[in-house]
Amino acid sequence: MEKSLAQLIARDASEQDSEFTVVIVYQDFHCGLRAAQLYERITKQFVQDCRFQLHLWKSDILTLPAMVQSSSEIAAAADLVIFSLDAASEISSRLKSWIEKWVEGRSERDAALVALFSHVGEPVSGLAAARAYLNDVARRRKMQFITDPGEARQDLAVPLLDPAPAPTATPASLPEQTGHQRDAYAHWGLNE
Repeated sequence: MEKSLAQLIARDASEQDSEFTVVIVYQDFHCGLRAAQLYERITKQFVQDCRFQLHLWKSDILTLPAMVQSSSEIAAAADLVIFSLDAASEISSRLKSWIEKWVEGRSERDAALVALFSHVGEPVSGLAAARAYLNDVARRRKMQFITDPGEARQDLAVPLLDPAPAPTATPASLPEQTGHQRDAYAHWGLNE
């Protein structure tokens, strides 16, 4: 089951008309930003290979009755679930309840659970418990568990992917390479 994130995406890319579904659950603005940066790195690295579908939720909203069912079904079917949490806080019992709901509905198939922890300063005692809990969640459904190595800090680079390749294209050639028309909306402004 030890597959890299790149192998999971490649598996999805090999299936015609498939999407790689990513769920991000974040605790606060900084955690959300960190997870969004990881998602951006993933999509940039695999933009040629795969279509991505993103579901981005603040952890507080997942405890609302109107969100529990639909969000847990989406997470249960996701290829990648990213939790971006503040290491200084424990995972709330309400969030654990939501996690258990989607884990219960998840089939055992290739997928990954990523745990990102943001904290600046001294190591936090609750971090080990949160990591252990999320690792157990992944283990129960045979998901790959990926987390930050060492201490969790905001400035820690997330080594989940290969380093980004150096750009080989100039900005002018990017539209042709990506299939987008250059200046598709040229001269639409009032002052042009």
